[in-house]
Amino acid sequence: MKRQFLAAAAMVAVSVFVFHPSPSFAVTMQPVLDDAEMSAVVAAAKQDMAARHLKGCIAIDDADGVNIFFEREAGAYTNCNGSALVKAKAAAEFQGATVDFMNQVNKQGQTHLLAVPDMAPLPGGYPLTVHNVVVGGLGVSTPDGDTDVLIVAKAAKALK
Repeated sequence: MKRQFLAAAAMVAVSVFVFHPSPSFAVTMQPVLDDAEMSAVVAAAKQDMAARHLKGCIAIDDADGVNIFFEREAGAYTNCNGSALVKAKAAAEFQGATVDFMNQVNKQGQTHLLAVPDMAPLPGGYPLTVHNVVVGGLGVSTPDGDTDVLIVAKAAKALK
């Protein structure tokens, strides 16, 4: 009798968990940046940089701020790699253009942003979106930060 009760209880427990999953089993679907889209963004950034006769670094991070692409062009200036990488990470993680963070520090006096880990208040980082969902961040670093802002904004449009 005890075995039959335990078997019945086990079957009930299994049916509750298998046929009535808790909300913790829910899966959230969101778009991600695929290879073709990433290549289109990189090509657009390279084309714009070439048209402006600029050499630099290009970085792309996924939505979690993990680097998935990096390239340093031959003839790029010293340490453009570090700058491009932090710009891409900040744009992805904080889902905004890094020039806006720079303006918050410089024009609005929000110097506390300098203490936020992974925050990069530098011009040249831009969020990448698919269907209005941030799927990553683009960071471009050339000798001219103002031009970096224009390059990333234009390159990000390659996703649309």
